Amino acid sequence: MTAHTQCRRHVGDLVLAMFLLLAVPGPAAATNTPPTAPVSGPDRMLQTRAEVELHLEETIIHEIDFRQASIKHVARVLSDQSKVNIVLRADARNHRSSVSFKAREMSVGQTLRTIMKVTGLTYVIRGNVVVIGKNFDTVHLRTYSIPQTSMNDARTVGVRPFLEDLGVPFPRGSIARYEFGNGKLIVRNTTPNLEKLERVVRALGGTPQYAD
Repeated sequence: MTAHTQCRRHVGDLVLAMFLLLAVPGPAAATNTPPTAPVSGPDRMLQTRAEVELHLEETIIHEIDFRQASIKHVARVLSDQSKVNIVLRADARNHRSSVSFKAREMSVGQTLRTIMKVTGLTYVIRGNVVVIGKNFDTVHLRTYSIPQTSMNDARTVGVRPFLEDLGVPFPRGSIARYEFGNGKLIVRNTTPNLEKLERVVRALGGTPQYAD
C-alpha cells in the first residue's frame, strides 16, 4: 500500500469519525423562560384584611356557573379564582343548602356576597383569610387609639351617634365610649360591625389594638 493510499484512507476515517460525532444528539439546551403567573392571582402575598378585600373586588370572574353545588365546592372554586385562602367554619360545612348561580364578568367579592345572601351564610376577613360561617354575632370588646382632633364632633352628638353616622351599626347590647383624656375608643360590638369600625378608625387616623 502506497503512502498516498494510506493518507487518503486516514482522511476518510477522520471524515467518518466527525460525521458520527455530529450525528450523536447532545443534551437539550436549557431555557430561561420565567413561569407564567396566574392571571387572577395577586402580584404579591396579601397580608391584611384591607388588601384581601380590595383584591376580591378587583379579581373578575369572566364566567361562573354553579349548579346544585355545595358551599364547600363554591369556596374551593372562588379560592382558586382569587388565590385567596377561603375556609369554612363547622356551621358552614354542615350547611345543607346547595348553590345554583350563574354570572359573567363579576368580581369574586360580589359573587361571594351574592352567594352568602342566597344561602343565608356570611363571611368575615381575618388577616388574609376569608372565613365563611353562619353566625358571627358574638360580641367582642376592642380598644382603639384615635387622635382627639378626629373625635371633636363626638363631644357634641355623642360617641355612638357619631360612629353610627359614619356607617357603624350598634345593635342592642353594644357599647361605645371614647376617653378624651388618653384618646382611647372602647367598643363592644359584633365581628362584622367591628370590621366596619376598623375602616372608620383608620380613616380617622387611628389604630386598632385588638384587646378583649
